[in-house]
Amino acid sequence: MHRDMRMNGAGSGPMMTTTATGFMLGALVGAGVALLLAPAPGEQTRRELRSMVGRAGTAARDGLGSARDGLGRAKDKLGRLTRDAGSALGAGRDAMRDRGSEDGLDTPLES
Repeated sequence: MHRDMRMNGAGSGPMMTTTATGFMLGALVGAGVALLLAPAPGEQTRRELRSMVGRAGTAARDGLGSARDGLGRAKDKLGRLTRDAGSALGAGRDAMRDRGSEDGLDTPLES
């Protein structure tokens, strides 16, 4: 199943977005730690930390939005697949029922 997911383009979906967002957040946290450990005036360090926290928040919101969009698309696709499967099963059941009538088999199939 894993191979099929890659073939269907799953590598560009929500999982890829989540990985990229995690990487960006990790880079920002690492930069913040480096700033805290590097010698710099207090005001400058606080200014840079505020900036990094703002970027991290933006990255997190963007990542969550992308993940939410991906989940919405997956939910829509699952709904379509479920409807299609139900229609196919109904058509198969009707065809079997019709075939049974043609063959003189009057025993109805369970619905």
